[in-house]
Amino acid sequence: MKVNTSVLHNFPKEKYLAYIHSLPNFRQEKFQSYATIILTLITFSFFGFFAIAPTLGTISQLKKTLKDDKFLAESLQIKITNMSKLQDLYTSLSSELPILYAAIPKTSSTSTLSGKIRTLANSSHLTILQLNISGVEIATSKKTTSILTPIGISGTFQGNPEDFETFSKKLVDIDRLITLDGIGTTTIKTQEGIIHQLSVRATAYYRP
Repeated sequence: MKVNTSVLHNFPKEKYLAYIHSLPNFRQEKFQSYATIILTLITFSFFGFFAIAPTLGTISQLKKTLKDDKFLAESLQIKITNMSKLQDLYTSLSSELPILYAAIPKTSSTSTLSGKIRTLANSSHLTILQLNISGVEIATSKKTTSILTPIGISGTFQGNPEDFETFSKKLVDIDRLITLDGIGTTTIKTQEGIIHQLSVRATAYYRP
């Protein structure tokens, strides 16, 4: 399209300048808008940091507390489960506890132990020549648990050889925990005949 330049030539200079000045300064207004937006964002960021930072710290602390509480809850649940299993095990073994307490009493109960051995010897048709029950010293090379306290048993019995075997088997089967440390037989010839003797060394235990 052809522009008619004669109109511009005929347009007065004063009016032209006045018209130019009357137009808005778009570049300046655009810069002011950008500056306003940037300053607004900086202001919000500055005050937002101080406003949000404590909240973020509180959220972080709450997360840590929640994690600790969850760990504690899981640990308690494990303990409850284990306690329940132990209770079930105790219930199932409750009928056998008296046998355990009799096998390993809380005191030495040497008088009761002596009475049981004497009764066993008499029922096995043996004559008690000697019976000693007392505390024993544990050798350093012998591995024993410090929970149980040992009691030494030594005895000499007289009778028939077949009764010796019966007595020895019944001795370790009584309701008291006893381990045989040594056993031997001796044959003695006398004017009345042959005498058979049984020597026994054993160890009983109790848990003080």
